[in-house]
Amino acid sequence: MSLVKAFVLNIAKMYGDIDVLEIEKMTTEEIEDWVDDNKDKYLKMMNIKEEDIYLDNKENLDRRLYNASYLDLVFEMKQACQALYHNLNTLESRQGSQVPFTSINLGRDTSTEGRLVTRFIFEASLNGIGKFHRTSIFPISIFQHKRGCNANPGDPNYDLKQLALKSLSKRIYPNFVNCDWVEAHETEGDIDTYFSTMGKCKLQLI
Repeated sequence: MSLVKAFVLNIAKMYGDIDVLEIEKMTTEEIEDWVDDNKDKYLKMMNIKEEDIYLDNKENLDRRLYNASYLDLVFEMKQACQALYHNLNTLESRQGSQVPFTSINLGRDTSTEGRLVTRFIFEASLNGIGKFHRTSIFPISIFQHKRGCNANPGDPNYDLKQLALKSLSKRIYPNFVNCDWVEAHETEGDIDTYFSTMGKCKLQLI
């Protein structure tokens, strides 16, 4: 919900679109908050150190307790992604005249947490909103297509590209942006330089 609030508050200051460069990076902070909120329970249950609690440490943790905590996390993440779509299509902005114009760029985060965020966002898109599972107007998702990341079989996020194409065929979105474009001057590892685009005119990047 904090991400939705950020959208609404920022768009109240302007007329146009609000865009997130890499939504996975922003929402990974929410995952870390969830871990912090629940770590005491799992530290006691698993008898482990705090630094051992992270998603990629499955082999060193009790399998049953890891799976239980993982299911808790997945449930909350799916709910959050569904809420993102629901709230951005029902909350009004600009004196109640319309919903927030919002765009989200995604698809290049190869971390375990980032991949989960991307997957659940596309699953929420495919599921649609409301009783009749309508195609949402916002957020406009934009898939950052990049060789070596998600473009070809064998790339770490190629499966997410396939999911993006499934969403595109059913829900219009995501749009695709070619991050290998000759004018996309990027610095590897610096997401602030990653090539991104918007879904509407008059953009503010946050």
